[in-house]
Amino acid sequence: MNQFGHPYQGTWAFSAARSAGQGFWVSSAYAFAASGLWEIAGETERPSRNDQVTTTVAGMVLGEILGRFSDALRAEGGTWNGVAAAVLSPMGAVNRRLLGPTRPERATSSRWALAMGGATGDATGDRGTWGGGVGLDFAWGLPGDPELALEKPFDHFVLEARYGFARDPDATVRARGLLAGRSFEAAPARGLYGLFLLFDFDTPQRFRVSTSALGAGASARADLGGGLALEGDLVGAAVILGAAGSVDRGDDGKGRDYRIGPGAQALAGLDLVAGTRARLGVVARQYLIFGEGEVAGDERIAELGARGSVRILGAHAVAVDVGRHLRHATADASGPVREAGWAFQVSWVIQGGVAPSAADWAVEL
Repeated sequence: MNQFGHPYQGTWAFSAARSAGQGFWVSSAYAFAASGLWEIAGETERPSRNDQVTTTVAGMVLGEILGRFSDALRAEGGTWNGVAAAVLSPMGAVNRRLLGPTRPERATSSRWALAMGGATGDATGDRGTWGGGVGLDFAWGLPGDPELALEKPFDHFVLEARYGFARDPDATVRARGLLAGRSFEAAPARGLYGLFLLFDFDTPQRFRVSTSALGAGASARADLGGGLALEGDLVGAAVILGAAGSVDRGDDGKGRDYRIGPGAQALAGLDLVAGTRARLGVVARQYLIFGEGEVAGDERIAELGARGSVRILGAHAVAVDVGRHLRHATADASGPVREAGWAFQVSWVIQGGVAPSAADWAVEL
């Protein structure tokens, strides 16, 4: 709960300052202060490093992303878009009531996809059973967009969110934003590189991982001709603080049932895009967490996935996802623990966004 509840709490403080006209960095101080105040006055205890880091970093990442997503909906207009914008950024809606309306920030390019479908695998509790699920992908400031100006933090970001309705619910929130960076062009590729701030929360199979990280990365698109293009992402980051794994509690049933500490993580992804019609991609993620304190040892979690989607009609598409999760854990007093699991999902996807000015681009996922 702490690994998602506190981060979401951080978005409220960050968004309250951001939507009141404060800058990105000043608003981050509000998330940090709000976390400490809650610990001291609410939980009446000394602020913990875990809460201060996750609340601040995730508050910055998710708060900025949800605020800009809210702006994108407001820019499109309409009653339902306005309601959705208020749900995504409640403090933004409150401040607009108190301080007056503001002009929504628009992206030169964006891409979103809303998925609804069914999934099976170890994550659904019993192998072979199916459970429903929903998902959202949203990218702002598409790499290779010739009009993309990287002037402020998070002028480029990516959000992935999933929730599976199973006996043991499977939840995923992965978000990263470019703090500072530059665009590049080296024909036939165009893209961006720089310093990223990341927050990942995932509960694959019977274990979980959550990280607040800072690292370097790049994203690019290369046009191959004939309506085909390659899109790739590569990020390596130092985990400021992370929690991972699944360990037994003590005999009294108290204490942490996961390892927590610093570490490292990496992401590599590659997609082949066929115009507006289809997309096929692979992705690999690696997490390494060094446990501290009462739960020593280390956690290594790898996630491998493949996805294909085909547009059927208009904004509607069908997508298939296949995932494999691997865990290797070691502890001082016991031997290594190895676990593996898999997942398979079929989804109906509604997609859209703002296409870059270049004629050879498509916003469909």
